Amino acid sequence: MHFTKTRALLLKDAWEPVPMHVGENYQYDGVEKELVRRKYMEVNSCSNDSARCVLYYRKAGACLRVDIIGEHVRGMKLVRWTDECPSPGTPSKK
Repeated sequence: MHFTKTRALLLKDAWEPVPMHVGENYQYDGVEKELVRRKYMEVNSCSNDSARCVLYYRKAGACLRVDIIGEHVRGMKLVRWTDECPSPGTPSKK
């Protein structure tokens, strides 16, 4: 499933993006820059070698990790999800 469709379904189901790297001098690179430019602040990181990105969402105390892959937002696809929260010490606004 395409990332933008996945994200729309998550938001419709009351999942909230967990803003990552807010208020720090994190240097976005590669695909991360494109995601942040489009206001997908829930991006935690993207690998440079495979364009695989990790994003986090929260709903009623539960967490969801979403892994997507693709070199451009338009072509990104969901490849994995799990009930995982950001690691302790990983910055988030909430």
